Amino acid sequence: MMLLVPADPLRPRRPDEHFAAEADAARAAGLGVAARIRTPRTTPRPPASTCPPSSRSSPRCACRS
Repeated sequence: MMLLVPADPLRPRRPDEHFAAEADAARAAGLGVAARIRTPRTTPRPPASTCPPSSRSSPRCACRS
């Protein structure tokens, strides 16, 4: 099992300082730890009218939200 924590923006291979204690505890318990770079969502969802009819049944379709 692995714990995924946000990465430090200036040192992407290390956990963010706010999650460092959790990462250390997970390592001490024998779990793997991976740091993930947080990226903001910059692309807005398309308006419902641009969704193709075939994707409207998908749970990920923007038309459903």
